[in-house]
Amino acid sequence: MFKKKEEQTTLPHWGNAKNWVIKVIDSCTKTRQITTARRLMCCWSDQYYNKIDGFIFRQVERELQMKLDNKWEELQQKRYVVKGE
Repeated sequence: MFKKKEEQTTLPHWGNAKNWVIKVIDSCTKTRQITTARRLMCCWSDQYYNKIDGFIFRQVERELQMKLDNKWEELQQKRYVVKGE
């Protein structure tokens, strides 16, 4: 019925986890890293689905997706500028 202390697992607060995912996205310097950051975002979604309010969940998920898309665009633009010279 009760778990031993070492067996108990607790999730970090969803906001702290979200901020960590954002830091990972911001630190990406290659498009392949964006792919990995997208997997991390999916893990965040899987972890917190039905554990926080649905409205907040969708709002955060959209924010993370937008961050990923913007970073992807930024990296693509840098790539074409370098190749274009």
